[in-house]
Amino acid sequence: MENRIFTTLMKNDKMIENEFAPYDLALAMKELGFDESTLFTYYRKKIGYIKNSIKGGTPPNLPFPQYVPAPTYSQAFRWFRENYNWINPTRQLVFILDKTAQSDNPMSYEEAEFACLRKLIEIINQMKDEHK
Repeated sequence: MENRIFTTLMKNDKMIENEFAPYDLALAMKELGFDESTLFTYYRKKIGYIKNSIKGGTPPNLPFPQYVPAPTYSQAFRWFRENYNWINPTRQLVFILDKTAQSDNPMSYEEAEFACLRKLIEIINQMKDEHK
């Protein structure tokens, strides 16, 4: 799908796409306040890039709510560490990897990263609800 300012990645760009948090996690992070420059962005749940943007990336503070910044996994973990320093993402990831290693159906490292980010979002949303 393409519009005037957005171009999706080609279907064979799965290797690139796998480096980025999936749409639902990226949207949840945006709702928590994630608003940093990223290499790619989501538009209508498709990952791609904004044409003619500075350095080819997605600028922060996009004025269009339908665009969702697509952080890499390392960028997502760094953002949690820097903005919610009371949460240790590494410890969460080790806990999830250890828990899955003891199960009959262990997760891959990538699945554990995804589960860890989902858990961090859940923890932050719970804490925000408690402080309302």
